[in-house]
Amino acid sequence: MVKITTKSITFDETCRLHNITTIQYLQIDTEGFDSEIIKMIDLSKYTITNIRFEKWNFNPECFTKHNNDLSNELGMNCVNSVINKLKMHSYSINEINDSDGNDYVAVLNQ
Repeated sequence: MVKITTKSITFDETCRLHNITTIQYLQIDTEGFDSEIIKMIDLSKYTITNIRFEKWNFNPECFTKHNNDLSNELGMNCVNSVINKLKMHSYSINEINDSDGNDYVAVLNQ
């Protein structure tokens, strides 16, 4: 594995810089780490009507090679945790399979 250092910006920082508090459609595609992004979002701070994210229901053991310290928090365990978080914030969860992939769409019940 090669370690690469990059600059990054958080979801909160992006929203703060652009004065964003309401989002109609948020699509996240971070190759297996979508749930990590959703875990960082303070859903009581933003109104996000629809959130589409990848359905990565891999067994946590799939992540042991490069993320052994986090393996129990990734894959289906993380997805289940995020789905519970979304449901606690009044989202309904729908599965979608289309040309863009095998995903979940969380819809805010208003």
